Amino acid sequence: MATVISGDSFGVYVKVGLDWLLAVCTSSISVDRTRNSIEFQNNCTAGSVGKLATTQNNSISFEGDISVTPGAGEIGFVDLDAQFDASTVSEWKIENADSSIVYYTPTAFIESFTGSFPTGDKATFSISLAVSGDLETSVPS
Repeated sequence: MATVISGDSFGVYVKVGLDWLLAVCTSSISVDRTRNSIEFQNNCTAGSVGKLATTQNNSISFEGDISVTPGAGEIGFVDLDAQFDASTVSEWKIENADSSIVYYTPTAFIESFTGSFPTGDKATFSISLAVSGDLETSVPS
C-alpha cells in the first residue's frame, strides 16, 4: 500500500549564518520545476518534430502566518521583508518532518513578497523564491 505524506509535515528554512531558521511551517508550499525544450526536424526524424531538453527552471513559493516575534530557530516577517529589500541571496531548503524529502537551493533570493492583512483574520504573507541552479536533494557543497 502506498504511503501518503501530508503537506502539513513540511517546513521552509533559510540559512542565516550557520543556522537553518524555520521561515514557515504547516502552510502552502509549492515547488515548480520546468524544463524548456528546442524543437528540431531533420532527415532522421521522418518528418516528425523531435525535442531536445534545454534549460531547467526552478522556483519555490510558500505562504505563512505573519509572526513579528519568531521563536528560537525561526525567522519572522520583518526579517524576511528585510531580506527582500536587501536582495539577499541565501540558501533555502524544504524538508518534511522525517527528512525523507528534502530540496536544497544553493542560491535563491526572494522574488516576490506579499502581505495580506484581512480585518478580523490572521495576517499572512506569500513569498516566491527565484532559484539559481538545480534543486539538490543533499546538502550543497
